[in-house]
Amino acid sequence: MKKIITTITLTVFLGMGIIIFNQLVNTDMILEGKTINGTKKVVYTNYEYASKRFEKENNDTKEQVETPLTEKKIATLMDDFMDTLVQDIHENNQVLHYNSKEELLKAFDAIAKRDVVQPFVDFYYIEEADKLYVVPTETPAWFVSTNKYEREDISEQEVMITQANVSDLHGEYTIKVNFEKVNQEWKIAKISYE
Repeated sequence: MKKIITTITLTVFLGMGIIIFNQLVNTDMILEGKTINGTKKVVYTNYEYASKRFEKENNDTKEQVETPLTEKKIATLMDDFMDTLVQDIHENNQVLHYNSKEELLKAFDAIAKRDVVQPFVDFYYIEEADKLYVVPTETPAWFVSTNKYEREDISEQEVMITQANVSDLHGEYTIKVNFEKVNQEWKIAKISYE
């Protein structure tokens, strides 16, 4: 059991290291923007972005004001969500830094709305005798910041991203994440899978 948890933890940290490295190398990469049925769609990639980014920054300041949620901020929120969900534990699966689900939920307050976080915390953690324990299992299918995704600007206060991925563990899946601006800060407002 300890080997499984260690393997899972190491896999998550390795993946996060790759994501962080890629974030340092590639930031705010916009390849193509389209308006379809009055809705702005943007596709992000990891190549050939420099000229498009320069053009956007110098010629399209109105769009920048209307879509202040950057690719970097999206990746940061998604990474912070997973970093908070995957906690350090003792040998007996007891969480090191939190003693209750409520304490862990509060750690998500700057990242996501409570109704988004609650199902994840309820699934991955249990409380016993005033202590918090992780349920040994795999992490959920998740956003991969190095993969392209579509962005839909629903309003100045709401953005939805859609990303199709493939993993050995989860197979093919599509993750949809809604972000909302709450008190001038962007938060994850909804996560769904197809």
